[in-house]
Amino acid sequence: MAQRRNSLYWLWFLPGIVLFIAGLTLGFSSHQSSQTKPALHPPSPISYLQSEDSLSYHIAVGKNSGNVYIYPDGSEEYFVAFHSDFVVLTSDIDHSVSLEFIARSDTSSLDPSLKTAGGKTISRAHKIEKLVFYDANGQTMNTYTTEEYKLYPNGPNQPVTATVSVFVNEWPLGAVLIIAGLLWCGCVTLVLILQQQANRRKSIAAGVGAYTFGPYPYSPYNNMGSSYNAPVPFYPPQYPPTSEQFGPSVFQSEPKPFEPPQFSQE
Repeated sequence: MAQRRNSLYWLWFLPGIVLFIAGLTLGFSSHQSSQTKPALHPPSPISYLQSEDSLSYHIAVGKNSGNVYIYPDGSEEYFVAFHSDFVVLTSDIDHSVSLEFIARSDTSSLDPSLKTAGGKTISRAHKIEKLVFYDANGQTMNTYTTEEYKLYPNGPNQPVTATVSVFVNEWPLGAVLIIAGLLWCGCVTLVLILQQQANRRKSIAAGVGAYTFGPYPYSPYNNMGSSYNAPVPFYPPQYPPTSEQFGPSVFQSEPKPFEPPQFSQE
């Protein structure tokens, strides 16, 4: 029974071993991960207007300002791509078949003002943030965007996000599990050592109590086998010997003095 109990002592270390292995596994699982986080800029507070494919647009370039003016046929809304935001190539205007744009919903002041063919003066127009020209095959010839629009590519009131690479470090938690496993194994080892010392003291105390104290010292050879007989104690003879010890006495009593016989006279 004692041997079976000793052979199962390793089970006490099993939780610590599991914690140690789990900590190593978790630590080595650290990896790079791509996460989408909000960018530094807040969502755009300005809403946008987008060109419509069903409308026909007229385009013109200001002689003095260099601004590009676009307005739908039969509409009173005017749109402007400021020369200070980007410079539109003349070849794109001349050779493009169609275009599309995204402009702010509010209007900006024009300086100088725009004079229409009908003599009307336009002092305000919607600022174009993105302008795209297409050729006859529908292929993109060129795309122009303002620096402001680059901050809000998702459109009106949409938060700007960025995809960044983040290192997911699992070692802090893994180290906690490893230390917990080592502490568990250390405590189990200490408990087993203390228990072994306590059992040894009990065994020594039980062995001392079984010794026989007397005129004859305890001999360890008495426990070597059941067939061994303990030595018979030696008692020294008593002098003079008695008949109880050695039978009839072999010694004669002290001789008496010789007395001659006496004869009586009658």
